[in-house]
Amino acid sequence: MYLQTVLNNKTNIYDVIMANKVLDFFQPVISQWAGSYLNDFFVAGSSAKGVSIKGKSDVDLFISIKSSCTNSLSDIYFLLFNRLVAVGKQKGFSPCQQNVSIGIKGLTYGNRQLDIDIVPARQQEVNSNFHSLYKSKQNTWTQTNVKGHINLIRNSGRQDFIRLIKIWRECHQLDFPSMNIELSVLKALHGCSLSLELDVGFRLIMNYLSNTFFTDNLVDPFNSANIVSNDMTNSEKQKVVIQAKEFFTASDWRQIIW
Repeated sequence: MYLQTVLNNKTNIYDVIMANKVLDFFQPVISQWAGSYLNDFFVAGSSAKGVSIKGKSDVDLFISIKSSCTNSLSDIYFLLFNRLVAVGKQKGFSPCQQNVSIGIKGLTYGNRQLDIDIVPARQQEVNSNFHSLYKSKQNTWTQTNVKGHINLIRNSGRQDFIRLIKIWRECHQLDFPSMNIELSVLKALHGCSLSLELDVGFRLIMNYLSNTFFTDNLVDPFNSANIVSNDMTNSEKQKVVIQAKEFFTASDWRQIIW
């Protein structure tokens, strides 16, 4: 089947190895910076969820700070940023402030440039997977459960479909964030068999994106106040809708995804 061939060609089987090497690189820095307040430091994002694709050398790292830390969320964020700036001058990388993460540029794996996002957050309670993290653009905070998201996708049985839609996104250069893709796929295939054939599932997802996605609210399953679909502009959503509609007029799979 064509879609299975695309999936086989674009699945990044080395991503977990790469992500763990990046984790090992930053482990001493983060351990020294956080000291006794470090609760956990782990790989998150597509690597942890098992939905990586080739051509996207992204690594997401999550820092869990113990709830006993009395620093404000903004202090935690900017203290980490300043430490990474100092270390980066010695190690050859450049940090930049993003909304909830600190981006790292300048590191490579093999011959590939890496895009690394490091997210610091504070546990809300002892032994809890719920965390509070700083949103620098709005100077506010939000709640997240990163391990909950990882387990949701890893146990969903929809990883192949998520990878296919991420490949489709890259083919058509769409601004379609990964969490929006993940929640869209789960909604589109809700109630369907886990043994659903790839072409049937892909059609169902395109139908959802064409007819429902633009006005639908995609809600963070671990924080009902976080409307994930609001992270996209109407223009970005409309481009996804238009491209999804192209599926139903195409005469060949190679016009849709490659």
